[in-house]
Amino acid sequence: MLEKLSEAIRTLTLTNVLIMALIVTIMVPAYFAYKFMTDEGFRRELMATAVIVDKHVPCIVLEAHRYGASDRHTISVVYGIDGRMEKIIGLRAPGTLTDSEIDETCKRVITMAEELKR
Repeated sequence: MLEKLSEAIRTLTLTNVLIMALIVTIMVPAYFAYKFMTDEGFRRELMATAVIVDKHVPCIVLEAHRYGASDRHTISVVYGIDGRMEKIIGLRAPGTLTDSEIDETCKRVITMAEELKR
């Protein structure tokens, strides 16, 4: 079997090798395009992003974009630690917030966290 395989490799010409490389080069992007078009979970994972934004407030400001939806802000704060896990409380806006709204929401979240601590 190894002898037949080595014979097949020896008979390959440069043209054959280039054609096989071209086929592989086309197959990889075609597979991902097919997967993107047919698998909603793959598409959702590929198209969703979330970034922690520095808005100079004491809260964590997360700006997220989900496939098929508009941008949203989530304002949260850590109010305690349970072992290695952080306890987080936050508010999620139905859309994007202005800087003043982020500041207001951060103050509300801090107040809620202080109430939870008591």
